[in-house]
Amino acid sequence: MKTVPRLSLHSPTAHALLVLIAVLFVLLALAIHNAPAPRIETEFGGASVDISGDRAWALLPGDCVTITWDLEGIHSLYVDGQGKIGWGEMAYCPSLISASPQFEVTSANGGERTLSLDLRYFPMELIRSLLLFVILSLLLIALYYLVTLRLWEPLPFNASLGLALLALLIACLLGQTGDAFRLQSILAVLTKIFQSHTWQLFGVVAGGFVYIPLLIRSMKSRRVRKALADFAAIAVFLVFLLLLYLPFGFDGIGHWEEWVVNAYFEGRPSKLSAELISRIWVVAPHALAYLINSESFTGYHLVNFFMFWGKLALMYGILRQLSFAPVYAFLTTVLFMVYPVNSGLMSLRSFPMQFSMLGLLAAVYLALNCHRNNPSRLPLIGIWLGLIFNISSSESAYVLILLAPVLWWARSRKPSWGKLNWTVLWYLFPACKMIYLFWLIATSQDFYTSGRIYDLLATERAGSSAVNQLIQNLARVYENTTHLAWTEAFDSLGQGTWIGWSLLMAAVVAGAALFLAHVQGGKTFPAKKDAALMLLAGILFIVPAVAVLIWFEDYSDDLWRMYFYVPIGAAVAVFGMSSLLASALGSVRTRSIIVSVFLLALMVPATNRLLLQQAHFARSADTKAIMLHEMMEQARAFDSNAIAIMLADRSLDELEDLGIFEFESNMLDSAFHVLWQAESPRFAFLCFLNRRCHPSDIDYDGYVLDEKTSFGELVFFQVRDDLTIELLRDLPPELRDYARDSYNPGRLIDTSAPIPPRALTMLASARRASANP
Repeated sequence: MKTVPRLSLHSPTAHALLVLIAVLFVLLALAIHNAPAPRIETEFGGASVDISGDRAWALLPGDCVTITWDLEGIHSLYVDGQGKIGWGEMAYCPSLISASPQFEVTSANGGERTLSLDLRYFPMELIRSLLLFVILSLLLIALYYLVTLRLWEPLPFNASLGLALLALLIACLLGQTGDAFRLQSILAVLTKIFQSHTWQLFGVVAGGFVYIPLLIRSMKSRRVRKALADFAAIAVFLVFLLLLYLPFGFDGIGHWEEWVVNAYFEGRPSKLSAELISRIWVVAPHALAYLINSESFTGYHLVNFFMFWGKLALMYGILRQLSFAPVYAFLTTVLFMVYPVNSGLMSLRSFPMQFSMLGLLAAVYLALNCHRNNPSRLPLIGIWLGLIFNISSSESAYVLILLAPVLWWARSRKPSWGKLNWTVLWYLFPACKMIYLFWLIATSQDFYTSGRIYDLLATERAGSSAVNQLIQNLARVYENTTHLAWTEAFDSLGQGTWIGWSLLMAAVVAGAALFLAHVQGGKTFPAKKDAALMLLAGILFIVPAVAVLIWFEDYSDDLWRMYFYVPIGAAVAVFGMSSLLASALGSVRTRSIIVSVFLLALMVPATNRLLLQQAHFARSADTKAIMLHEMMEQARAFDSNAIAIMLADRSLDELEDLGIFEFESNMLDSAFHVLWQAESPRFAFLCFLNRRCHPSDIDYDGYVLDEKTSFGELVFFQVRDDLTIELLRDLPPELRDYARDSYNPGRLIDTSAPIPPRALTMLASARRASANP
């Protein structure tokens, strides 16, 4: 092993760095000393506001700033929740909890503003600088290994490197003294980038540039090795998925979030922008689907299809690298695909989770391959990019990421710099994401699930209570993945709709399994110890597979979120269990036949359930499309100031049973925007006849139909018992007593305008259903 030359503090490099550090310290002191005192001067709603502090920085805990204010034309003033009069003075002592005072001002005419005086608290700025410093340091470590590929040597650390890092930290703190390089300013720039359609599409393009060459390289390598079994298995995965999709086609209607994302890409304000702050590539696959075809949802189905195929190929590849024989890796992978536990696997709403899982599987596959062979730069980039795709789409796999290095440490327990470096390289970007989340929290930024995180941090539950809740949740997880999962699968056979098709798909899998067994010669069967290890590993895998989501009570029963990773361990456990039971039999051939038949038998009810699930989503989407089509037939264009309201005299549970409860979310407004485009109303949302309306995705939180409502701008559509839609020319009796102005939808709609071209493709199934009732 090469030794790393160590430079002393007397080297020219160290001297130069010491000079740089001294200069940075002087600049930092000058910037703090000369920072102008903060001041807010503004007017709004007839009120004038003048707030100022006597200095910008509070350097130490207990160091206070004198704040004065003089406000005129106001109704009320609250400073950090405390009522104040319009002028005054106070000593404000910043802390890590509250570094700047918040002035809540209500003007005399009712206008409201919350103003924050920008004080700088040195300990808080130091913490923020440390967060940026750690992220930059991790990125520099990644760059070092990427350039040098010294993956089997320790990271060189010497005096000069330590001084360089200290200089970087001071530079980060110096940036906090200004405005351009403050974390808040950097975050504002990053947020604008992350929220763009171009950035989302860039993620997919970057993936193409990395993974397509890796795929070609892998195919060439396997062709040289004559890996016929592997090519056959991956090809049959494609056939299996085609059979899964063929009954429903690729031109189905968007179900829920596809409408929202499309509307967002086309300029509709959306709460999705808050999610993109923390999940920076959560809609990257949506961007690709939109690029393929923005006039229908064909692109969504194609992208979903190929994400499924990629997941199966990668899962198979991982099992092969873990010494599974081809036939067993193939059967376990197909079982992983159809394992009857996830309640939303085939829904297009699962796009982010599919993308996240695809990224993690790609990273694990490449890491195992690189750890076994001499790595190069492209696979290393592929590992990092896969992890970034995973953590930038969902945070649910963090515990799996944490435990993944066990796969290469378990191969040989002897420690080495190579294993240690690979573990560090594996954690670099997930660690960056975690620090980034702390960065968002440190700058008081709202982001997706931030409320849950703040609540979790603020919870003061007793330790025993938290443990008991965790045990109960885990017990429910195991019950759902075993007894309830297979009970549901076998119960699906009683519905009988897709049994024949499921048998056909099982026959294709059986034929492939026979071929793979023939190619491998039927000589490989896991030893009893290995089978027990597979069973145990699969069972234990289920815990980290839900470990993040299980802490949130509202997710613990949300099976479509919880159980995307669980089938990996569940399928391996089923294979391990069947192999362990069969190990008592005589010949290897008999064991193989028993295990293969058992797995194939399980696939029939599991596949039937999955087909029923897909039929449900297709039927639900088509039902909503038919209703949208009926509304479009009755109102082909809207006044730009109109508000379209769908009235439903049903409970939310009833809407869910009918497959249209998504209208209760922001889907309706997004669908109107996407379909009607320039002729769309200002807003569209669902209301119940008890006058409770769903908050729209923009700013209609708590909208209620009452005596304050301006009915002159509303257009009502009534949902009838048979789910047909009727444009209401008159207000229903329940609302007439509240009408302050005349309700006249005729002046807000155009019934003779041509149907927008996009509706002809996006509502194609609804149009076919209307033509052939």
